[in-house]
Amino acid sequence: MTKILDQKAPAGLELARRVKRHGTQNPAGDTSVTEGTFRVASDEGLIVEGSERITGVWFLDGVGEVTGSLSIFGGPDGAGSLFASGTVDFEGVFTAAGKNTLSGENLLSGPTKITGAFEIEGATKVTGTFETAEGGVKLGGPVEITDTLDVTAKTKLGGDTTIEGALDISGETTVNASLTVKQSLKTEGDTELGGTVTISGAATLEATLTVDGAIVAGGVRIESNKITVSAGSNSSEMGANGMSSTNASFGNLRITNLFDQTSLPPDGRWVMAIGDEGILVGVPQNVGGPMGDLEWPFDPEKNTDEFGPRVSPGGIGSTDHKGMDFGIGISEGTDIKAAGSGTVYEVGTGSVGSGGFGNYLVIQHAGNKRTLYAHMQSAPAYSVGDGIAKGAIVGKVGNTGSSTGAHLHLETHIDGVPVNPRTVITKPWSA
Repeated sequence: MTKILDQKAPAGLELARRVKRHGTQNPAGDTSVTEGTFRVASDEGLIVEGSERITGVWFLDGVGEVTGSLSIFGGPDGAGSLFASGTVDFEGVFTAAGKNTLSGENLLSGPTKITGAFEIEGATKVTGTFETAEGGVKLGGPVEITDTLDVTAKTKLGGDTTIEGALDISGETTVNASLTVKQSLKTEGDTELGGTVTISGAATLEATLTVDGAIVAGGVRIESNKITVSAGSNSSEMGANGMSSTNASFGNLRITNLFDQTSLPPDGRWVMAIGDEGILVGVPQNVGGPMGDLEWPFDPEKNTDEFGPRVSPGGIGSTDHKGMDFGIGISEGTDIKAAGSGTVYEVGTGSVGSGGFGNYLVIQHAGNKRTLYAHMQSAPAYSVGDGIAKGAIVGKVGNTGSSTGAHLHLETHIDGVPVNPRTVITKPWSA
C-alpha cells in the first residue's frame, strides 16, 4: 500500500486528498476500499459481471461496463455521487432519485423515470417512455421524444421539442420555443406557449393558457384577440368588435342590448328568416317590414265617410269614395300616424282648394299593400324611397286639395287597386 495524491479528483468536493491505493494484477473476487476513493484509470477499463455496490465517490476515466446492477449509496449520510467525463449509455431501466444534471448530448433508449429535480442543458433524445414523478423538469436544448412524455411537476422546455407520442403534464408548463406533439396534449396547470405549437391529436387544457403567437388547429386560428374559422371558401371571424361570416349557421341565436331605431334609415333593410332552416336574408324597405298587421290611425267608428258610393260632399267630392274620411273629434294639426312600416312610394303637394288630394303621401307595405294619407296640412317631410316605421308621424291633419273641412282621407290599395280599409286593416283600434 502506498499513499498518493489523486490529482484528478475535483477539489470542490474535497476529493483531492491522500488515498490508499489497492492494486492487484489478478482478477479479484472480493475487492473493497474502506476509506477514500475507488478509482480505475487503466485503458482496459472496469468490467463488472455481477452486482456492484459503491458507497463512496466513484470516478471512471476509461471504459466501464456493468452487465448486472450498479448501485451508488454514498457514505454515512446516504448521498453517493457518480462522475462520468465521457459518454454514458443506458440501455435498460435508469432510475435517478436525486438531482441530475446532464450537460452533454444525452441518449436514453429505455424507460426512464426521474423522481427528483432533472435539468438538461444539451440536446436530449428519448426513444422510450419518459416519466417524472416529483421533481421539476427543465430541458434547455432541442428535445426529441419518440414515445410518451408524462410529467407531474413543473416543466420548462427551452429548445425546439418534438414528441411523437402523447404529452401529459400535470404541473405548470412553459414552452419558449416550438412544440410539436404528434398525438394528444393534456396540461392541468397553467400553460404558457411562446413559440409555434403544432398538435395533431386532441388538446385538453384545465387551467390558464397563455400564447404569445397563434394557435392553429385545422381550420381554426386564434391570434391577435380574434378567432378565425375557415372551411373551403367559407370563413367566420370573431373578435372584440363583433363577428363576420361568409356563411354561418346558428342555433338559438340571441342578441341583447340592441339599439332602438325610432325611424327607418333610407338604406336600412329588414332581416327575415326563410323556411324551416331559418336562413336569414335582408329585405328592402320597399317590400315592407315585419311589424304585423296594419293599424288604424284613428278610431274607425268615428269616421265621417265610409268607403263606396255616396252623395258628393259640397258638390266637389267624388260620388264613388275610394277610402274613409276621419274628422269627428279631430282638429286641424293633429298628428297622423303611419298604419304600418314600409317605404315611401309616392308624395304630392297641393294648397287649399287646389283640387285632388292636396298634400299627400303613399306608403308601400309588405304583401303588395299600400296606404294613402291625403289633405295633410303641409307638404310631407319624406321623399320617395325613405323608410318609415309603424306609428311614425307622416304629417298633420289639414284641409288641402278637394276638401270641405279639416280631415284625413285614408285609402288602402292591394296591387294598386283601392279596396275598403275595413277589409285590409283587421287589427282592432287601440288609442
